[in-house]
Amino acid sequence: MPSNQMIPLLALQSRDLELRKAVLSLQSFPQERERIEGEMAKERQRLESARNNVRESEVLRERMESDAEAAADKIRKLKNQQLEVRKNEEYQALTHEIDSLKLRIDEIEEKEIILLDEIEEEKAALAVTEQAIEKELEAHRKTLARIDADEADFRERLSGMKEDVEGRRAEVDADLLSKYDSLWKQIKRPPVLVPLANHTCGGCHLRVSNEIDAEVQAFNVAYCDSCGRMLFVE
Repeated sequence: MPSNQMIPLLALQSRDLELRKAVLSLQSFPQERERIEGEMAKERQRLESARNNVRESEVLRERMESDAEAAADKIRKLKNQQLEVRKNEEYQALTHEIDSLKLRIDEIEEKEIILLDEIEEEKAALAVTEQAIEKELEAHRKTLARIDADEADFRERLSGMKEDVEGRRAEVDADLLSKYDSLWKQIKRPPVLVPLANHTCGGCHLRVSNEIDAEVQAFNVAYCDSCGRMLFVE
């Protein structure tokens, strides 16, 4: 079993590993929040696109009305000109132009009737889309609220874990704690305190020298020849 001086250090490492995992897990909250907000942005964009379709159709209808009014105004001016002309051919030319403008107005009005039906259909579809998207957005808002609550709860528990770690650190010999902290800075892949079994390091799984093995068996502080981790006997 571990030596008496290693027992509090092993307890500290256990809490440190849990804290390290928790800190990494904390990153999932902003990532999840960003994902949800991205989905909400897409829904809003889809809704805006549907609204734009209706607006474009209404703008087209207004343009048709304007064209029809312009043609009707032109007809009124041409009829006034007919009252002033003296020659029959000039009168007939104006009549021909008036008739062409009347046909143009008829075409516009026919297209406008079709367009009005399309606009009504687009508005009905838009209403359904708005309702569906608002339902989705509300679900997303609830998810964001849950994420915020979960993160707040997680941070509170994380604060307790940090306090626990500090309490465990106070139980470890100061010199041993300093060596332990140095290993955390040197070794990229924890744990930094690993068991030695059958002359093999529990961290890098390589065989240690007989000298190191003897030190560990004597419950002295020793380090793996290969990876530098601190060793103990289980």
